[in-house]
Amino acid sequence: MNADPGSLENLHDLVMPVPVPWWPPAPGWFIVSAVLVMVLGWWLIRAIQQWQSNSYRREALVLLGKIDGSGAELPILIKRVALSAYPRERVASLTGEEWLAFLDQTGHTDAFTTGAGRWLARVAYEPQLTASLSPTELNGLRTAVRDWILRHQPETPL
Repeated sequence: MNADPGSLENLHDLVMPVPVPWWPPAPGWFIVSAVLVMVLGWWLIRAIQQWQSNSYRREALVLLGKIDGSGAELPILIKRVALSAYPRERVASLTGEEWLAFLDQTGHTDAFTTGAGRWLARVAYEPQLTASLSPTELNGLRTAVRDWILRHQPETPL
């Protein structure tokens, strides 16, 4: 052994520690994983419930697409949707201006009392009236109905 402290003969290789193994993970990772699984499970359950509760909307939109150019069935469709989303006692007896005001209130719009949806109350009792509506008015009525189906918030859990 060389007595000179600066001699290269006194150098030794570095001893590297054993690498930290990937498995098993630290207990904190099990906790994080469990919380993540619970949150994803809760989110999935909520998404399924939301999808199921909106099935009446999807069905109504399909029926809306099948309504012929006359639009005489629009009042029946929107009343059926309203009866699906709100208590019968609140919806069934509504007619005329009260019905239009209800649609505006629940759809967060004014399309039924002042817009293209104002024809809905008259078309309900005079189906032949749709023949005298211009294509623009009829399309506006269909759009108002479609928008209400998409936007209203039901009171009762479905």
